[in-house]
Amino acid sequence: MAEHDSGRKRTRAPIASQGVMSLLDRWVSDLEKETPFAPPEPGPRNPAAPPQSEEDPFSEPRPRTPPSRSEADPFYEPKKPRTPSSRTEADPFSEPKPRTRSEADPFFEPKPRAQSSRTEADPFSEPMKPRAQSSRSGADPFSEPKRPRTPSSRTEADPFSEPTPRTPASQQQEAHTSALRAAREEIQLQGMVATLPPLNARVVLGHENGRLIHRGTVAIRGPCAPSREEVIGLGLTEAQARAMEFVLAWFGHPFDAVTWDSPSGVELRWGAWPLSGPALIAALAHWKQREPDAFEARLGRLGIDVTLEEPASLHLQGSRGAPPCEGREALALLGEDPKLMAALAQAGRERGAQLAQLEALIAQVLRPLLASCAPGAAEGASPEGPFSTARALALLFHTELRFGRRGVTKLLAHAREKPGQPASGERAGELLAEDLRTAGRVREAAELWRLLASPELADPP
Repeated sequence: MAEHDSGRKRTRAPIASQGVMSLLDRWVSDLEKETPFAPPEPGPRNPAAPPQSEEDPFSEPRPRTPPSRSEADPFYEPKKPRTPSSRTEADPFSEPKPRTRSEADPFFEPKPRAQSSRTEADPFSEPMKPRAQSSRSGADPFSEPKRPRTPSSRTEADPFSEPTPRTPASQQQEAHTSALRAAREEIQLQGMVATLPPLNARVVLGHENGRLIHRGTVAIRGPCAPSREEVIGLGLTEAQARAMEFVLAWFGHPFDAVTWDSPSGVELRWGAWPLSGPALIAALAHWKQREPDAFEARLGRLGIDVTLEEPASLHLQGSRGAPPCEGREALALLGEDPKLMAALAQAGRERGAQLAQLEALIAQVLRPLLASCAPGAAEGASPEGPFSTARALALLFHTELRFGRRGVTKLLAHAREKPGQPASGERAGELLAEDLRTAGRVREAAELWRLLASPELADPP
């Protein structure tokens, strides 16, 4: 067996250099052929027979086919055939197709082509017959039919008609409304500062408890206030004039102040006392009677008017088509409009309006008060009674200003405890101050003590 194998190995043709895998495959196949269990090859085989080259030394060897790339490189993977990407690549002699606008311009957006008719959209459809639209609802079932438009004027309804001539009363009303609107527009507002014609006077407004106010700039004493001789000329005595001046200077308001009533907050107050309600309207009426031209320049041109009959009544023309109003309603609207409030404050700077305030104060408040304390005190030049001195009168006026009729009643009760004494009014003021201090109203008690101690109210020597 060994000799047979060695003989076959000597007679085997030389093997060319190939890859490792090819050699292994070929070696395995040779082993399978030489296994003793393999079927014998057909025909006699002489192991000693020489190869063809040895039998015919003059024969030419057969040309050997070079191995393929897959046999030379066992790890080579064949590539898939490439498909031509375009018609030109597949057929280099073909002519290229013309490019469309969308291919030439990448930013071109094609417009949707409107279908002119149903036949163009669907060539097999039958053309529709035009439908008569009886109304807008038939054209659009969801739309509401239009109502016939009514002509706004006679000229529009009949362009050949002649316009109705306006009456003189309507023309006068239109002219008055235009003048009123122009006068109110002359008042300029910049923030809380109002500038008023004709001298560009400025009024600084403010807010208190959600309402507009003007605290005032013209005091009861000073170059812009009436003199004491003018005050005495209104019908007061020297002592009464001194007492009223002291109370208004220290516990009152300026002449041009515009505020609201603290307890109610619904009544407008104007002036030094200050006046409200019928007393305020009476003061405006006195001013109009004294200086009608000044009243018209400050308030009348703005739509504020007052009647001179007793009792006086206030009228306010509405703006922007609003109806006119009068009385307390007019006062409320007067305080809500910043331009009209600024005009009322400016009116308090006029000398005639200041004297009208004092005149209304004397007629509406002080004379009834003096009459209740001593009958006939309002008529006499030097009234007799517990409140005859300037200090006692100042106590009486202050009590009316701060506490009203209830405080005056309490003061009169203290004054009657010791009748016959010349200083009973001052003694009543001391007792009232002590009552206020005991009740915890220290501020009001201190005001009374200031009145009792001020040298301005001392009797002249």
